[in-house]
Amino acid sequence: MNFDAIIFDLDGTLVDSLEDIADSMNRVLEAAGLPIHPIADYRYFVGDGIDMLTQRALPDESRSAPEVEHFVAAMKAEYSRHLAVKSRPYPKTPQLIAACRAAGLKTAVLSNRPHDPTVEMVDRLLADSTFEHVWGAKPEMPKKPDPAGAVEMARTLGVLPERCLYLGDMPVDMQTAAAAGMYAAGALWGFRCAEELLAAGAQALFRSPEDLLTWMALPLNPELPLAQRTEFPLTPRPAVGAVVFHQARVLLVRRGKPPAAGVWAIPGGSVLLGETLQAAAEREIFEETGIRILAGDPVLAFDVLRTENGRVRFHYVIVDLSANYIDGEPRAGDDALEARWVSTDELTRLDVNPATRRLLKEKFGFG
Repeated sequence: MNFDAIIFDLDGTLVDSLEDIADSMNRVLEAAGLPIHPIADYRYFVGDGIDMLTQRALPDESRSAPEVEHFVAAMKAEYSRHLAVKSRPYPKTPQLIAACRAAGLKTAVLSNRPHDPTVEMVDRLLADSTFEHVWGAKPEMPKKPDPAGAVEMARTLGVLPERCLYLGDMPVDMQTAAAAGMYAAGALWGFRCAEELLAAGAQALFRSPEDLLTWMALPLNPELPLAQRTEFPLTPRPAVGAVVFHQARVLLVRRGKPPAAGVWAIPGGSVLLGETLQAAAEREIFEETGIRILAGDPVLAFDVLRTENGRVRFHYVIVDLSANYIDGEPRAGDDALEARWVSTDELTRLDVNPATRRLLKEKFGFG
């Protein structure tokens, strides 16, 4: 990681606020007897501050300076009353912020929306996130794409501009980052498309916060207790499986999540604090397959270890137990895509985890 700080745009980057903005502006227009706009149009109205948003939403014949001033004031008043009716943080953006903080990055928000509504939006929708500074548009500071605000933010954070990653979803954000000498990162989950961001100077594009964190080699959920962190853990995670036979078939599941997504394997999962292996196996097999079992003794222990960019992404220590079938019919639950009884003939045709195949062959003579 080559950065000391990450500066976030707000609307379209951390928070999906488009509907509240569109609804507020449309109410102002409707009250004046003017035509309103579909929400999609507001993707191209926003980004340059509330004055420009209002001017773009007005019909040509209503864009005299006095009229624009009147409608800007009306929009500010209307939007202040409906700031967060439908607005929500984008999925995983709070975890993105937390991961950056946990990695030692300084974090800040720089927005073209007015300063007070910017602070209010962060306080209401990102209250659990921590930023060194949250700045909206101020009279003494030119708006983006002028780089003055971004450069001053870097100075206030105590970092060099070239050591800052600027994350935004608009061409104006990419232009700001480039002019300030920062790394321009485009958030494709926001309001604009890849072509527009690239044309404006984006140096990298990310389809999700997870993609950005993988690129930065940071874990997504640093705030989770170690026992719950699945990716990029700080310690190995204990897990348990159970080998269950019924009518000459074995119970298998097709995994839905990494590190073995799409692969058939022995069902099982994490061992919770205070659980025995047997209790964990009985709980996990029921949650994942709907089958009730009586778990027995361990038959195999092995590691699942995956690295990425020189870091450990997954590390499970798995203990498989023998088990007796009690009742139930397989149904996929938890993180399983499928669950079913598998015969020896079917076993040869499925994409089965090599450790599972070896376990069944060597310990049970199956397959």
